[in-house]
Amino acid sequence: MHSARVEDALRDAWARGADISAEDARRSLLRAAVNKMVRLTQLPHGWDNQEAQPVHLEAVEVAAHLLEEIQPTYGPTPQVGPMPDGAVEITWLVNSHEVHLEVSPDREISLWISSPDHGVWLEKEFTTDLSAPGEIGKTKDFLQELGIQVTIPVAP
Repeated sequence: MHSARVEDALRDAWARGADISAEDARRSLLRAAVNKMVRLTQLPHGWDNQEAQPVHLEAVEVAAHLLEEIQPTYGPTPQVGPMPDGAVEITWLVNSHEVHLEVSPDREISLWISSPDHGVWLEKEFTTDLSAPGEIGKTKDFLQELGIQVTIPVAP
């Protein structure tokens, strides 16, 4: 299910006659992404055959919280991966675009969008204290503004 879209999983389930809601499918998708992030914290030092660190738990906590807040029900499936500095990266593939959200061990959030035709065409950084009122909202609002470009709604 990591490479399939939520709507593909829903169509498959509905085709089999399963009684699954879009929100149930979204929660399952989020659970799988968070479980993978947690497993990334178990990577050994040097997992890239160089000096890479395992993903830091602080980065996972922020990334999991952001993902829960921003992942649309009918959006593309998030791909999760480690970064050599201990950050976690979430990538959504949308048509020919890649939307990257990286959370560093010190809880800084970077977002960039790239495409084969235009390279990186948008970059934004958020330094976020998740306990500060409105900080998640700023990130979420920014991504929702982008949502017109990165979300593909589908009717069941």
